[in-house]
Amino acid sequence: MNSELGMGRRGDGRREQAATTTVPPPLTLLRPMEIGELLDEAFDLYRRNFRLFFGIAILLNVPSAMFVLTLPEESSSRMAANLLSAATALVTVGATTVAAAERVFGRQITIAAAFRRGLGQSLRLLSGYIIYGLAVFGGVMLFVIPGVIVALWSLLLPPVVVMENKGGLRALRRCRELAAGNLWRLFFLGLGIGIVSTLVAIVMVALIGLVYEMTGAPGELPVHDVDPRARLLQAGAALVAGALQAAWSPVFPIAQLLAYLDLRIRRENYDLELLTSGVEARVAARAQAPVPGAIPDGPNG
Repeated sequence: MNSELGMGRRGDGRREQAATTTVPPPLTLLRPMEIGELLDEAFDLYRRNFRLFFGIAILLNVPSAMFVLTLPEESSSRMAANLLSAATALVTVGATTVAAAERVFGRQITIAAAFRRGLGQSLRLLSGYIIYGLAVFGGVMLFVIPGVIVALWSLLLPPVVVMENKGGLRALRRCRELAAGNLWRLFFLGLGIGIVSTLVAIVMVALIGLVYEMTGAPGELPVHDVDPRARLLQAGAALVAGALQAAWSPVFPIAQLLAYLDLRIRRENYDLELLTSGVEARVAARAQAPVPGAIPDGPNG
């Protein structure tokens, strides 16, 4: 009798656990933010998920940068390696944006899943940047659209591609639509990130110089012109330097995503849309979850 009661309690516990796990977690409340708050939130999100974002930043970027350094300059292989490095950077931006979106909404994601989804958006992201480049070039040459305005639109390009699955001209049009009337916000966001990036770059250059000085690696000599020991030191110093540079890189895509969400909240009440869909999903999940204590029907009903 007691064993049957124990089994019943364990069964009820498993059913309660199943009911709990099928209900989506409460959605993080989003709100409009000023530029200072947005930058602060970007840094805070990075700090709270440092291993995730840093892992995404170094997984492809550092090996591709190291590969470029092993090849002689002014060679076709070096040009191919630079193209490969640009492609990995594009995929990394997509993966970082995907990871940032998942963490903003309170959902867990792995580095592998972020890259898998970022890779799926890479062609859309590439087409968007191609259209962006053509728009800047055409605007500058024909004095139709100032390049700086198109550059401000492009700040929203990665989140538009990732969140709305739009690429090419459609993505740039969507960026223009969201940025209408809010170019000054994007300008000050870009300015703030630029100032912080400059300060960080100065610190990074100092740290990289310190690394080369401490290791004795010949940072200014081509790899193929030095002896094996110096080549090894140079490779190690370059690896550390690449990791230091990659440590800063996730902040920009995170800030771009937050700016995109901020503009959607201001222009389209996106926060209310998310809240409504989140409540509907939780109600539907609870309605479908098994009732604790209920005895499931047998195979014969």
